[in-house]
Amino acid sequence: VMAFTNIPELVSTALLSVSSNKFVILFLINIILLIVGTFMDMTPACLIFTPIFLPVCTALGMTTIHFGIMMIFNLCIGTITPPVGTTLFVGVKVGKVQIETVFRQLLVYFAAIFIVLMLVTYIPNLSLWLPKLMDTSRIKKHYINNKNCTDLDYFSMVAAPHIIDFLRKLAQRTGSDKAAKIKHARNHDEK
Repeated sequence: VMAFTNIPELVSTALLSVSSNKFVILFLINIILLIVGTFMDMTPACLIFTPIFLPVCTALGMTTIHFGIMMIFNLCIGTITPPVGTTLFVGVKVGKVQIETVFRQLLVYFAAIFIVLMLVTYIPNLSLWLPKLMDTSRIKKHYINNKNCTDLDYFSMVAAPHIIDFLRKLAQRTGSDKAAKIKHARNHDEK
């Protein structure tokens, strides 16, 4: 329905008419997502606002991974802020305290969270260091040549070999540590 009514194009045009500055537009998107996050659950908000804001952010040079992290971070902040703040209200109920007392103490944390959100938004390497850490030159060539690959396919091709290798090394190290302990225990028992 949104594609049929050209909502993403209208929103991107409206955002770009406010300012052509990348930082201002990203700040506006953050504010909109923070407000949306306080009233909507994360899943419907992602489904509704991803097709609206993703074209704008990619036009500004933001990667899809960076956009996804920024968007989820914004919406997660909404789960701990009133008026809906489901996580906040569950915590208050479990802790058997008043919302007013908790909210006053959380204001300092909200300021810190907002600063971190701005850092994640404006410094892409904070959220992209792990994908960049992996050497993916061979896989990138395959991904670029294979037009049927999705981003999820690409991520699984990138992450899976590294995760499996890490787990294999961890198991070998843990196994050799256990074997050494067993050998030490047997030598100790024989004495």
